[in-house]
Amino acid sequence: MRFSLKIQSESNLHHAFTITELLIVLTIALILAAVALPMVGLAQRGAKRVATLAIQGKVDAGLRQFRTDVGAFPYYSVLDPPGNHLAWAIGSDLDPSTGGAVDKLRADIASATRQYAYAFTDTMGGEPTYDATAHVFRAADVPNTYTINGATGALSSPTKGNAKGTAVMLNRMAIERARRAILAGAVHHLYGVRIPDRRKPDGSLDEVGRDLSAKRVVAAPAEDATSPGWASDYLAGTIEARHRSGAAILDAWGRPLIYVGQVIPGATAAAGFYPFGGNQDWGPNVTINHVDPAQYGLGSAGRTTLRTGLPADGAALPDPADLRRSDRRTYAAPGHELACEVWSAGPDGRFAWLRSDLANRDNVIADDPDRSLR
Repeated sequence: MRFSLKIQSESNLHHAFTITELLIVLTIALILAAVALPMVGLAQRGAKRVATLAIQGKVDAGLRQFRTDVGAFPYYSVLDPPGNHLAWAIGSDLDPSTGGAVDKLRADIASATRQYAYAFTDTMGGEPTYDATAHVFRAADVPNTYTINGATGALSSPTKGNAKGTAVMLNRMAIERARRAILAGAVHHLYGVRIPDRRKPDGSLDEVGRDLSAKRVVAAPAEDATSPGWASDYLAGTIEARHRSGAAILDAWGRPLIYVGQVIPGATAAAGFYPFGGNQDWGPNVTINHVDPAQYGLGSAGRTTLRTGLPADGAALPDPADLRRSDRRTYAAPGHELACEVWSAGPDGRFAWLRSDLANRDNVIADDPDRSLR
């Protein structure tokens, strides 16, 4: 009996783990976990990035097909959903000459719902100042106080006496508003495009007229042509339900994709809306100036903005009264020179630095910061 107990005891000692051995095993397990968990995180990030690029690719193809069929990229109303800071950051490069107006201008841009490519000014000159306490613009040469209605983009001031600097700010707001458009799948207003014929006295089309007429877009007869939204027509069935929301197409992180669109400098105001002023009397001294893409950031290296058939920079446009009587539809861009891009905010929901920065590699489709739809 003693012999068998001794054997059993020795057997138990032989197969048991000591505390030291257990600690060693636990340490090894923790080291392996520490190595594996980041790899798992990177793998998950990579998988979401691939999924997002796939979604972007579908949207990219839809945009190109839309442009092939219609001759222009779509316009969309502005939306900056909570938690998505990409659209906000895109508009953060406001002209530093606006000084203290930047923050107020950003807020106005974020709430704006219409896109224009005009701003109005007069010949009085003067630079407005921004009252940070009252949150208004004040012109230096007239006692009027200016506020911007974020919903309509209109000034609340009288129509005369608007300083040149106010027009600069409004020009900037117009461009940023256009650049911050969101690619959305919900119902949106899609303005019809009507490119007028340019005819010589003998009735024949001049060179500009032939070029524009060849790219004519047939518009609905109504002043404000509406559409269910191009996304419903060109992306139906190609984007999974989990990547759709009631108002946007989502990336793999659940954040809305950003559709960066551009407008032709000098395009007429959207149907039924007048450049930053509603149905007001602009007065005899008011002129409408073009937005210079180089000055306001529309243009970029290697790209040019289509200007065929448009007045030269600084050239006076028709009298506002004539403009109101004429077709006021927004001109879309038939030229490929206007770049439209689809971006994702990435896992952090931000676009903090340059698009080419490695930290923002998830923001650029196909890792190419210069890619545009052609």
